[in-house]
Amino acid sequence: MRARMQLTPEPDSARQARRFVGQTLAGWDGPEARDAAVLLVDELVTNAIRHAQTPVDLALEVGDDAVHVEVFDADPALPVRRDAAPTQTSGRGLLVVAALADAWGVRAEPEGKAVWFHLGASRVGSED
Repeated sequence: MRARMQLTPEPDSARQARRFVGQTLAGWDGPEARDAAVLLVDELVTNAIRHAQTPVDLALEVGDDAVHVEVFDADPALPVRRDAAPTQTSGRGLLVVAALADAWGVRAEPEGKAVWFHLGASRVGSED
């Protein structure tokens, strides 16, 4: 299944994106990965709104055993992982993505970029 949503560069868009991902993955067999997907989409959409300040396109490709998510914006500047100091209140978004996603990356597009991540349905919480 594929699902897509367009978002405006406003703070409320992150909430809309979380709700969209949660609803899209509601019946998917991977509750821990579903929760991680909602969190990671929040991070990426918030980053796109804050830094690119352009409309954002959110795309999900959902399979039986994995979900692939891409967040597109029109800013050609590629994101850079930072090491935020303990006292800083921001700057950890890509560190969270790297920690929770099975794979992630950034791809330059003709008009901007796509930041993507991949989660397997059974990879999170499988050690219980």
